Amino acid sequence: MDSIDLKRAAWQIALSAATAAIAVFMFKLVKMRMIFYRLKKQGMVRSLPQTHHNPRANIPSSKPVPTWNFAVGNLTVLPDLLKQFPEGSQQSDAFTLLSNSFPDSDNCFYVDLWPFTSPLMIVTSPEMAVQACQEYDLPKPPILIPFFAPFAGGANLFDMNGAEWKRSRALFNPGFSDRVMMESTSHIIEEAEVYVGLLREHAEKGDTFSLDRLTCDYMMDLIGVITM
Repeated sequence: MDSIDLKRAAWQIALSAATAAIAVFMFKLVKMRMIFYRLKKQGMVRSLPQTHHNPRANIPSSKPVPTWNFAVGNLTVLPDLLKQFPEGSQQSDAFTLLSNSFPDSDNCFYVDLWPFTSPLMIVTSPEMAVQACQEYDLPKPPILIPFFAPFAGGANLFDMNGAEWKRSRALFNPGFSDRVMMESTSHIIEEAEVYVGLLREHAEKGDTFSLDRLTCDYMMDLIGVITM
């Protein structure tokens, strides 16, 4: 086989791979978008403009979703939201801001941001969070398993469900008893005062700093002083 034939074969392989990749992407795109399309057809989802009040928003049988279309889902709402935050902010911050657009929807709404993440129901209400995590104990999404696997090394409290989770969580119960928490209060206050002092220093300087690093240091100091 000469060089021309090799090049032709390489191009054919590359074209076939690209075609397969596009086909898989389109299949997943249609599959994900159909989830919201069916919900809209069933009346479970309704597109609403981002306003501060909507008289239909308290319909209990359906939840709102930001401006949505079959091609891009809700991706068009993100750029304007992210512009309101400093660079490097967490995506959950954008969801919190977006929740202000639906004040009468029980603090619950849908978002379709595929291919960046699976379709989500955003809950910013403590009452609804209790329903999901305690009252009905809804199963955690499988997407959490590969997320925690690199640093958890296996099953953990963040992705366990049902009896397995209860059994593992019970091991930590003694450390969260009323007696232990009361005995730790003085240490918690002491470390919190140091943390607040550092925050105050940055506020007085008006500088930009890593809140994540400062908070992680605070939490590690707090865990260390309580456990030791």
